[in-house]
Amino acid sequence: MAEYVTSKEIQEHFGISRRTYSRWVKSHKLPAPIQCGRIHKFNADSIKRFEEALRIKSEKHMIRG
Repeated sequence: MAEYVTSKEIQEHFGISRRTYSRWVKSHKLPAPIQCGRIHKFNADSIKRFEEALRIKSEKHMIRG
C-alpha cells in the first residue's frame, strides 16, 4: 500500500510557508498531489524522488559556483 504525506507535512519537512507551498503546487515544482476536495496528499515515494532531485541540483550548483 502506498504511503502519503499531507501538505502540512510537506511544509514542515521543507521549511516552507503555506504561500510558498501554494506557489510550488501551482508552478508544478512539486509532484502532482492527489486532491480530495481541499485536501492535498502526495505519494511519499514521489516526494523522496523530488527531494533527491533538489539535492542533486544543489550539489551541481555548488560545483559550478
